[in-house]
Amino acid sequence: MSQTESAAAWSEVAAGWERRDPWVSAGAKPVTEKLLERLAPRPGHAILELGGGVGEVGRGVAARVGPDGRVLITDQSEAMIEVARRAAEGVANVSFQAADAQSTGLPAESFDGVVGRFVLMLAQDPAAVIAETHRVLRTGGQVAFAVWASAPDNPWGSTIGRALLDLGLAEPPEPDAPGPFRLADVDRVRLLFDSAGFDHPILDEVPIAMRYASFDEYWDVTCDLAMSLRNALRELPEKRAEELRSLVRERLAQYEGDDGLEIPGLARVFSSRKLPR
Repeated sequence: MSQTESAAAWSEVAAGWERRDPWVSAGAKPVTEKLLERLAPRPGHAILELGGGVGEVGRGVAARVGPDGRVLITDQSEAMIEVARRAAEGVANVSFQAADAQSTGLPAESFDGVVGRFVLMLAQDPAAVIAETHRVLRTGGQVAFAVWASAPDNPWGSTIGRALLDLGLAEPPEPDAPGPFRLADVDRVRLLFDSAGFDHPILDEVPIAMRYASFDEYWDVTCDLAMSLRNALRELPEKRAEELRSLVRERLAQYEGDDGLEIPGLARVFSSRKLPR
């Protein structure tokens, strides 16, 4: 998938992400808090958010840099930028720009910090994102990126994909294709930072739990957020779609309780700083 195709795909689900923003924010709260802790933005700082989506992390940063600071939220999808703009209405120190995380076109050494929640593993070239981050950071500037651990560590996000494969309804992805669990190898991510000239990164493992009132809510939320499921359901006959739904429900039954579904997950936050030359 090219960057243009990827931007179009994200634009297609932008409305769903806007609708589910409170749910995403609640589930990802431990990750967001760890990103902000490691980024450690201070009043007056200039911070760049890459792949900002609806801009939740950027809004959190804005509260910390204060009126003398500034936050630029970027995303490759114009539709996502518009969602982020609406969500940040009234926040004076935030601006928005459609930009590719691999090549933002922003001035060199113009930010005190760069942050990205779940963008690095979705880029065509993660190394290019890290290199671009290094370019736009000032010396001593801080970076914090969150990625997902492995698919087995994240059944909330991997069960449907596995079911599609097991039912013969999808082809296995190309090796190293952009995807949520592509950067589960800790050593690979560390090497990306080391090779770009950053200090050896700090790693924080962040367990999460994704909560749903029922399986029906899980299915509806995932239909809103996941392009792979939307695309599959668009093509499948009703009988095959129901077969998929039934298999997913069966595999997630172990996470059901009196309050609905609580499905575990694991994220990793890598943080570092730009070393002097």
